[in-house]
Amino acid sequence: HRAGTPVWRLNETGVVRSPPREVLEVVQKGLDYSTLSAGAFDMTVAPLLNLYNLSFSETGAAPPREEVRRALALVGFQHVEVSDREIAFEKAGMAVTLDGIAKGYIVDRAVEVLRERGATRVLVNAGGDMASAGESFEGDAWRIGLQDPRVVDGSLGVLRLRGEAVATSGDYQKYFEHEGTRYHHILNPKTGYPVPGVISAMVVAETVMDADALSTALFVMGAKRGLAFINSLNDTEGILVDQDKTPYLSQGMEDLAGFSLESFKENFSH
Repeated sequence: HRAGTPVWRLNETGVVRSPPREVLEVVQKGLDYSTLSAGAFDMTVAPLLNLYNLSFSETGAAPPREEVRRALALVGFQHVEVSDREIAFEKAGMAVTLDGIAKGYIVDRAVEVLRERGATRVLVNAGGDMASAGESFEGDAWRIGLQDPRVVDGSLGVLRLRGEAVATSGDYQKYFEHEGTRYHHILNPKTGYPVPGVISAMVVAETVMDADALSTALFVMGAKRGLAFINSLNDTEGILVDQDKTPYLSQGMEDLAGFSLESFKENFSH
């Protein structure tokens, strides 16, 4: 977001030449997950996010449908070209947001740096994006509370990490309320509107960058389709909670978390 950076130049001019290795890696990984999720994860939703932010800050309301339609025409990961020499957009006015993947990359790198410097017990938390290495100071797994999406300091249970990474996407972190409707920051790249039906999606994966992108993809897919998708991936688990507060756990999630679906439902009801 800072003026003068490579990502800022890409969004301002539609091209960045000789991009840094880190930017190339994150953008390429984002495009890979766009392909894998059939567009449920898409970094090019930036024009839509900018439109919503501007509309709510200036009018206190969501943008008109026609403006959403125009911004939606600029969305599409397939219109981003990446090579070692440059990253470029095929359409004028396109922009990317790396908010759904770059923080995961940063957390992963932080763990790498700490381990390179000799740390054997590591836990890095960046606002819900977390990575671990080694055991906790009690000689056991790191114990992580699962955020209740409707209670600020509430927990639905405890997740045990032994080197895995976790990320969560929810409708409770960044949102606007208008006429009884919650407009949150997770937009459907195909419709241009906030995703309905899901209030939280949490993913456990080998890296936070993977978990970061996948949690967004699951949220956009919805509970049932997202659950089928996460069950199709190796070394990846997840939990989705729909608008009726019904939890959906992937096949290996109960073993990883150490609780049953029934106990998870009981915690949520309380």
